[in-house]
Amino acid sequence: MSDESVVEQWAKNAYYQYFSGGQVFKAKAPCEASELVHFRKRIGVEGVKLNYSKASVSMEKEAKKLRPDIVKLPEERSY
Repeated sequence: MSDESVVEQWAKNAYYQYFSGGQVFKAKAPCEASELVHFRKRIGVEGVKLNYSKASVSMEKEAKKLRPDIVKLPEERSY
């Protein structure tokens, strides 16, 4: 998914906004697409991985609050 597409979808999709911490729907882009490139360069690969893992855990916790009966975590695997 391109940065342009991410920004465009964010402005149109209440679910994107909700899961990224938005409290109210805003029908405008949160930033320019080029800002995402600059952000990723600043935080580097490890920062992107850390951000993704924290977002995944946060989304998982939120889903459990909404529907604890259907959210099942995969078993942890050691490689």
